[in-house]
Amino acid sequence: MLLQIHEPGQTPLPHDQQQVAIGIDLGTTNSVVAIARDHKAEIIKIEGHSLVPSITFYGEPKSVGRAAEKAGKTSSDLMLKSVKRLFEDAPLVGLIGQITPLKAATDILIYLKEQAEKSLGKKVTKAVITVPAYFSEGARTMTRKAATLAGFEVLRLLNEPTAAALAYHLDEGKEGHYVVYDLGGGTFDVSVLRLEKGIFQVLAVGGDTGLGGDDFDKLIQDFFQDHVSIDQAKQIKEYLSENPVWQEKQGSISQSDFEKIVSPLVEKTLKIVEKTLRDAKVEDIQTIQQIVCVGGMTRMPLIQHSLEKLFKKKPLAILNPDEAVALGAALQAEALMTGMGKLLIDVTPFSLGLETMGGFVEKLIPRNTAIPFSVTQEFTTHQDDQKSMSIHVLQGESDRLQDCRSLAKFSFTNLPPLPAKTARVVITFTLDADGILTVSAQEKITGQKQTVHVGLQNLTNS
Repeated sequence: MLLQIHEPGQTPLPHDQQQVAIGIDLGTTNSVVAIARDHKAEIIKIEGHSLVPSITFYGEPKSVGRAAEKAGKTSSDLMLKSVKRLFEDAPLVGLIGQITPLKAATDILIYLKEQAEKSLGKKVTKAVITVPAYFSEGARTMTRKAATLAGFEVLRLLNEPTAAALAYHLDEGKEGHYVVYDLGGGTFDVSVLRLEKGIFQVLAVGGDTGLGGDDFDKLIQDFFQDHVSIDQAKQIKEYLSENPVWQEKQGSISQSDFEKIVSPLVEKTLKIVEKTLRDAKVEDIQTIQQIVCVGGMTRMPLIQHSLEKLFKKKPLAILNPDEAVALGAALQAEALMTGMGKLLIDVTPFSLGLETMGGFVEKLIPRNTAIPFSVTQEFTTHQDDQKSMSIHVLQGESDRLQDCRSLAKFSFTNLPPLPAKTARVVITFTLDADGILTVSAQEKITGQKQTVHVGLQNLTNS
């Protein structure tokens, strides 16, 4: 029997098997909720629909989902959409008064929780929530905080491509390599996985959290010189996925013209796929067992044909691409509740390190390191009687400070007065199963210790 990785102190208790846990795909364009029973997952329909628009409206009355989408048609200045794209850089920026992306995400999750409870007829407090594989530390932490504020106990933050792989039961297929291509409304992710002796391991992830269906819509809008709205552009895009020509009073566009316009975006995703394959050390593309398509954008014939051309085999798209991620999250939620899941090993998408003298970065955790993971390294002072040490945590692949993203800064104070290079400060980087980083520093002589949960620093005023 295979074992399931659990966080310390979170091993399921026998009574947990009677509780309900759901899977949530908190999407940029739409969100989806699912539940799994006896290893079979199904979508929880909300107000008769599988997809809930990830839209909030802050007029009177406040609303979420389809009601918010309808209200926003007459008062668009009070409507928020695609806020997930702001998780990385602007989680606490007021978009409508004091309403931030964090607040909007929380309101969406509260709505999903209430509607799931209404549908299931019982209280729901536990969930597995999916995130783009290429989400940063701050964005992951924000997702978890929004879920906590909404009343959920988050069992796991699960990378979206990994969730899709679970939905397709790739862990029950032939041993070998698999690729999950996930292009949604706001983000793009790709994961390369390997199944070997029952162990389901992610080898490498790649992506772009600023590339998705919204960008395709904008290109259509530009084509019509802003004579169509973004919502109309989205409808045109979806229409052209199944029809050769779209024509209305604003003008016309053929499927072939549309494909020429958006081909640079598709090519950009393919270059990311090729880089991720190199990161995973897959030398022969013919060894890929299967390519799984996830995300509504993969309905586009151009994307299907481009993947088939690259991999020399037809992509797998049996499941509804909008629903696969939520289904996989639900299966993982059931596994975590029962302790009967397959061994699942995910990876961190970015390298993590510390600023060193001269504006350089020392990497402590390289990208695509399997998680959970912990590493310890010893540092020392560079001046006599140095009383403090500045600790600057960074994310990125460059060795240069200015090319990396700053995650956290803190000062380790009250060092004992010692000659230079005598004090010993042990720095520990710990990544949990959600890919969230904790950094601790301990001085060996006094034993004093300080711990920082990276990502929370930027959310303390929310």
